[in-house]
Amino acid sequence: SLGVWSQIADLLIEDSKELTTSRRRELSSALVTVVEQPAEAPQLIASLQHALRQHGADRHVVREALNLCRALAIAVPVKLLLQHSLDHIIRVGLDVPELCGLAVSALADWVEKVFPPGKVKEGQKDVLQTHDLCRFTALLVQLARKCVFDGHQLAYAFHCQVAELISDFCVANAENLSSLLPASDLGALWAGLLHLLRYPSVTIQLDAITGMCQLAKATPNTSNNSLASRPRPGLEELLGTMFVHSLKLDVAETEN
Repeated sequence: SLGVWSQIADLLIEDSKELTTSRRRELSSALVTVVEQPAEAPQLIASLQHALRQHGADRHVVREALNLCRALAIAVPVKLLLQHSLDHIIRVGLDVPELCGLAVSALADWVEKVFPPGKVKEGQKDVLQTHDLCRFTALLVQLARKCVFDGHQLAYAFHCQVAELISDFCVANAENLSSLLPASDLGALWAGLLHLLRYPSVTIQLDAITGMCQLAKATPNTSNNSLASRPRPGLEELLGTMFVHSLKLDVAETEN
């Protein structure tokens, strides 16, 4: 059954010319239904769980499950995907060297759809639960922390993919993250960006600074937002690395 769902996923991901707009809408609606109903054990979730219990050691099965996680983000609110803990499938993919790139691609399809369009309010019905948001953010921070330069080209390419992912997460969701994430989790996100800022690559450092700038601009301007309570690192911690990065950019522009 996972193979059937995977084929549907491929149609949605590849934007097949043979798939008309109305047919695409029907498939998307059907996917939403099988993720939502029945409420106790949605059909698609049960199918995924069964396949992974029986064949979780088969990397081909995990690959199909990851493809399905990518496609679902097109049709199904990410709130539902996190509610049913489908991010655990992505975690499995991240632990398999030949699948970690696909797992990050799946995350990339999720990050811009974590929240509905516009600024959300606490308690809004179509917003994911705080614990789901914290778990998803922690996963991204964990990925950032694992990005340590070792001189291998494949590892560097993956680290660039991770840095771009986290930068996109901050750019797309900065305002909502600043208002909805608990201070400790927001602080961990800042720490992950600071870790990337120290990576010996201008490309990765630029992604880190982009994410930081978005979070800094989105910091709520409230009366109780004191310096002591802000999760953002102090300027004395940021200025050194940002100054060095600025010098690197100047040197790169001069050489070009």
